[in-house]
Amino acid sequence: MAFIVVQHLDPKHESLLPEILTKKTTLAVSLATRRGAIEPDHVYVIPPDALLTVQEGLLELKPRTSVPERPFPVDLLFSSLAAAYGEGAIGIVLSGADADGSLGVREIKHAGGFTFAQQPESARYTMMPRHAIETGCVDHVRDGVIDRRFDLQQFDEIDVAVDHLRACLQRRRREMRDATLTAAAFLRNHAVPPFPAQPSAPARTVSASNS
Repeated sequence: MAFIVVQHLDPKHESLLPEILTKKTTLAVSLATRRGAIEPDHVYVIPPDALLTVQEGLLELKPRTSVPERPFPVDLLFSSLAAAYGEGAIGIVLSGADADGSLGVREIKHAGGFTFAQQPESARYTMMPRHAIETGCVDHVRDGVIDRRFDLQQFDEIDVAVDHLRACLQRRRREMRDATLTAAAFLRNHAVPPFPAQPSAPARTVSASNS
């Protein structure tokens, strides 16, 4: 499992997040680079003045444009994760302003992936998690687990949080497998017998001629 962290950064200021995370986890932490291969047990942090997506197992970076509209980097990343990994994608929306992430959690959910949101009451900025939850596409809103361990202002127990995510994903896969087996058994036990074969009608030949 790899982790990609996207913040709303000032494009003119260097991010200190890689250094902060390195002190809080045993996972390898680095700034994302263009066309870099996504490796398991790595944390990739978006660089300033960039938009980040994934494609075919690689990180894709492109510069932010100078248009007056604010970019939505979380939506952009989540949408690419949904397209690339489907049910293997996980999206976590934490403290932040505006509705960034709301579109992306829909994309991940519709692709069969797994979504979390921080409890808004525990977030420093409530808009992003609140908008995500209002989509109805968030699987878990967990106070005391997700928000305490994933709040970007409290980098505590990062490795414990990683283990928690892995356990959640494994549990969901087991639930999906059990649901599939249950549905298959139901269909076997309630299968409608096929209709008896009907005698085929005699073939008809149509000819046309010009006279």
